[in-house]
Amino acid sequence: PLKTASPQTLKLHIDRLQLITGIKIDMLIVDYADILRPFMQERNSNSYSEAGSVYEELRQIAGELQIPVWSASQSNRGAHDEEIIQAHNVADSYRKIMTGDFILSLSRRMEDKMASTGRLHIIKNRFGQDGDTFPIEFDTSTGASKVHDPDSDSGKAILARMNNSNAEENVQEILKNSWNKHKANGGGGTNRD
Repeated sequence: PLKTASPQTLKLHIDRLQLITGIKIDMLIVDYADILRPFMQERNSNSYSEAGSVYEELRQIAGELQIPVWSASQSNRGAHDEEIIQAHNVADSYRKIMTGDFILSLSRRMEDKMASTGRLHIIKNRFGQDGDTFPIEFDTSTGASKVHDPDSDSGKAILARMNNSNAEENVQEILKNSWNKHKANGGGGTNRD
């Protein structure tokens, strides 16, 4: 259940699995670290400090087990229409950014949703270059994504799809068609144009 497991719970589970199976776990993917609770509650803690503590504890486990740990987080409400999600747009605690070794963001505005595109931005990279943004093709029905070099022909084509100035009109047309289909299938409601 929500906020009952801690990073230490995950560590104990990994230790147990490795002992029982004899197989060394070589990567931990946490879906979704923001709903873990810290193992050690800080005095006078709040959601900001708790979120930061969870990420610090996950980093400690990664070091102990010598494995990478990946997780996802969300952006704050102010990032809703941002073209590129930056470090200051991360929700809850900036300590997540300070703790991570490699942090990337995926942003998709309405135009991107229409064009099945998005932007992958490297926020932080302790092992190499950061600050780069790459256009991606993103299929939400399968989760498949393809990252493109922005200077390649395919990258330029993706960028052109992203910058489609008719996106708002396309959204209105899709919503109108969806509503008409709903009404034709027996959906109730009133007719509003």
